Amino acid sequence: MLRQKLHEITENGNPSSHQKLIGDLRKHHAHTIMSLELDAKYGFNCVMHALDIIDHPEYVRLAFACPHDVYAGAEFVDFLIDHEYLSERATPAPGLLAIYFDGGKFKHIGLLLSETRLESKWGTGHLYEHELFEVPISYGNDVRYFAPLSPVEAVTVFTEFAESKGVEL
Repeated sequence: MLRQKLHEITENGNPSSHQKLIGDLRKHHAHTIMSLELDAKYGFNCVMHALDIIDHPEYVRLAFACPHDVYAGAEFVDFLIDHEYLSERATPAPGLLAIYFDGGKFKHIGLLLSETRLESKWGTGHLYEHELFEVPISYGNDVRYFAPLSPVEAVTVFTEFAESKGVEL
């Protein structure tokens, strides 16, 4: 029930209401979700946050040079996995990426702070620290763990990804 309520909140079209609504959920659904502050110059998504490239100067330059549909999002994560840039790990550990799938399709990514707790950006909303399954139900129930790339490596691979999409950089 908590995950369904989180989905409804994150899809309500009003990100400024999310923090209060998630806090209010504690009255009926116990959870440990904490909203975090991040001073980012540009808008970002869960992938950009987990790969630590939000304000990376080269990523920002590339993102502005690419068409609006070529960015560090779901297709980029698929590219990273399909081309084996991300190395899967059997068990969770701090510093690994937790990648959520639904029906084999990428849905969400976060950075593990412990074996069960992570930090992730939810949709158009905020950045949160939360337990592994304190996420919207739409993120799926299948979580796999991967060793992260450094920000420099992520940006280098993003260049390859953009070029694979026909972008001339």
